[in-house]
Amino acid sequence: MAIALPEPEPAPPPEWWMRLQETRGTINDALDNLEELYWDLEGAGSLEEPDALTAADVDELPPAA
Repeated sequence: MAIALPEPEPAPPPEWWMRLQETRGTINDALDNLEELYWDLEGAGSLEEPDALTAADVDELPPAA
């Protein structure tokens, strides 16, 4: 007759692993925020290339102080 031994409890992950997971979460949050900002700017048209200044536009600029 075999004696059933209890399963050993898994050891908690090392501290460095926990810090790595926290850092990974922080980086993923930052990337999500950047992606959200990109799409907000894209929707507002802020990422479009500005038109080049023409000579007429330059003539309308106030003189430099």
